[in-house]
Amino acid sequence: MVVEEIKITKKLILALLFCVGLALPARGTGAATLYFSPSSGTYNTGRNFTVSVKVSTNVPVNAVSAVINYPNNNLEAVGISKTGSVVNLWVQEPSFSNTDSLGNVRFEGVVLNPGFTGEGGVLDITFRVKAKGGANLNFFSGTVLANDGKGTNVLSTFKNAKFSLETGAALGPQELGTSGLPSLPFVRHYIKNKDGNIVFAYDSNSDGKYVNHLFNKFEWLIPPGVVGMAILLNDRPSSNPGSKSDGFFDSKTYELDDGIYYFHIRFISALGAGPVLHHKFIIDTVPPADFNIIFPTGSVTTNPTPRFRLSAEDDVGIDYYQIKIDDGDFFDAKGLFFLDDTYLAPKLSPGNHSITARAYDFAGNYMESVSDLTISPTIQPKIIEYPNNVLLPVETLIIKGTSLPSSKIEVYLNRDKYEPIVFDGAADKNGNWQAIYKEEIPPGVYKVSAKQFLENGAESLLSDPVYVGVNSRLWRFYQYFKNISVFLSAGLAIIVILLVGAVYYLYKKRGGKNWRLSKKEVREVKDTVSSGFKKLRKDIKRREEPNRVLKDISKIEKDIEEEIKDVEK
Repeated sequence: MVVEEIKITKKLILALLFCVGLALPARGTGAATLYFSPSSGTYNTGRNFTVSVKVSTNVPVNAVSAVINYPNNNLEAVGISKTGSVVNLWVQEPSFSNTDSLGNVRFEGVVLNPGFTGEGGVLDITFRVKAKGGANLNFFSGTVLANDGKGTNVLSTFKNAKFSLETGAALGPQELGTSGLPSLPFVRHYIKNKDGNIVFAYDSNSDGKYVNHLFNKFEWLIPPGVVGMAILLNDRPSSNPGSKSDGFFDSKTYELDDGIYYFHIRFISALGAGPVLHHKFIIDTVPPADFNIIFPTGSVTTNPTPRFRLSAEDDVGIDYYQIKIDDGDFFDAKGLFFLDDTYLAPKLSPGNHSITARAYDFAGNYMESVSDLTISPTIQPKIIEYPNNVLLPVETLIIKGTSLPSSKIEVYLNRDKYEPIVFDGAADKNGNWQAIYKEEIPPGVYKVSAKQFLENGAESLLSDPVYVGVNSRLWRFYQYFKNISVFLSAGLAIIVILLVGAVYYLYKKRGGKNWRLSKKEVREVKDTVSSGFKKLRKDIKRREEPNRVLKDISKIEKDIEEEIKDVEK
């Protein structure tokens, strides 16, 4: 009896386990996950952000449903988008409610045969941040049914999300609350720069602008109460995108060709569709063509401010030009505009120059052109009169010369490692000039040169230099050594002439036959000449005055004459 009861109980337990097993999802054959993307982040009050609900499965599924909760005190749902969803049919249209303390989003959809496998989006939820704090986004319930003919629930995991909400800046005009129909959208237009970075171009308050990139992105803020937007892009200025929502999103990106476009957008709420924004923009990626720099009077001139003309062609027109001279920076050419579509170059120094110009069209594209320009100098002035003696620092310095008639003269006193002293003068109608400097001049040796300037601004190169010493020991020694060298050279020449003459005289006197000098006579002559040279060396070392040197040369001359007389005896 007891055994029979045990057997019956065992059968009941097995039957119960079997029934429970039938009720439980068959997780061993596959697994699916419902999750949010992104699952975390920080957002500011007054701003919107979008979270995607996604499914991941390793077996084909044909249905997905869920109930999602969020804190309604600091977060509210403002829109749902089904764009790009893996769901084909909605048994229960996605909806949201912000009425309770916990807001919720509900949906239930079907995927047609053969079902969906992998990772994909179900829908996008756009939230608006109401207040600072933390916000958890949780799956309250959900199912993911396998496409196995049995409707097996293969959902194994929920992955929830958590966000940080911070106090943000004040709301922009478009974010202000509205009553009735939605307001006119406010669109910001972005393009890519040359580095490939996305940069702001302009907004819908500045309509009809040019852009120079095929990438064009439009962004807008979504006001409260908006549940979708209708958009349209074409080349017609007043098209209507309709009243049917194209989804709930806050940006749209296009890759387009050159041309004129209109981006049409309107917001849609539960009360209806708002006004349409017609945002015009023009894409031009082609730079100007046939750009040249033209010098009407030639690229070689003595005029230091030559005229030039800039010529370029572009379908949409030239906006402005930029100029660069040599290795300088680019600057706007408007400041150089002269007459008759010509520009006047800034004053250039004599020599070769490189003129670089850029022609910009209204889209910001540019073409660059480079031309060489030579400014020929006028003839150099000449310095013909200057002090060749040593000056005292307080003496007036007068430099005279010749140049072209009525030219302005600048004189430069240059000393190594010091700034030059510059003073000027003026040439008369005959081209004669003088420049006077009355200030104190620091001691030193100066290289003096001059430059002339004509009435049209043309200038010459520096003249050949001359040298002036001012209260300088080095300069006095140079002048002294130069004078000593002259006297020394003259003295040595006299000595050599006397010796040669004496030898020749003796040779002739003795008939040129068997003539010999005694060793004593030769030694005496040699000693006399050697003594004379020693005396001259001492004079040089002592820096004796020229008169003293002359006296010593005369003494040497007399001593040599005496020795010659002794040899004759």
